[in-house]
Amino acid sequence: METKNSDAFIVQIQSCLGYDNFRTMEPDGLSGRLTIFLKSILDIEILFADKNLIDLKISNTSKVWFISCVYGNPASHLRPLVWERISRIGVVRKEPWCMIGDFNDILSNDEKRGGPLRVDSSFQPFRTFLATCDMFEVCSSGNGFTWGGTRNNQWIQCKLDRCFGNLAWFSMFPTAHQWFLEKLGSDH
Repeated sequence: METKNSDAFIVQIQSCLGYDNFRTMEPDGLSGRLTIFLKSILDIEILFADKNLIDLKISNTSKVWFISCVYGNPASHLRPLVWERISRIGVVRKEPWCMIGDFNDILSNDEKRGGPLRVDSSFQPFRTFLATCDMFEVCSSGNGFTWGGTRNNQWIQCKLDRCFGNLAWFSMFPTAHQWFLEKLGSDH
């Protein structure tokens, strides 16, 4: 999709859903565009932004929390660079914080259907990253196998899109929940 057409589509979504503004980070190539929609009732400060991460500080009159929107690099050998960048944030951040997005990685073979099994050591960088940041997955409903595609003539599904929070996040938002909706018009 051409950037100009993508921007028009994003403006339509912004208008339909009642958001006041949006911020987009341009992808490399055709996939992985991070976009956040903003409401003016919240004070939102963008602390860091690149094609793989938008790190936000959000506050209202009584609370402050952090959200990191993540796009894990689709090249597995480059993904640890994203994990390392976010881990540098995570080792010092003790305030309520969640990470949400397309991590392009899984924690075990149980989060994958079809295709060959991966060796257990291949999950370690993602597991270590989440442990370093003290993150736990937010409870969910729906089909968590959010990506589906054909690789080597085999249909594969994986749990790539998800939300994690630290203990302070769950304390501030004890009913936090992620709902996985039906996929329409995308492989996610």
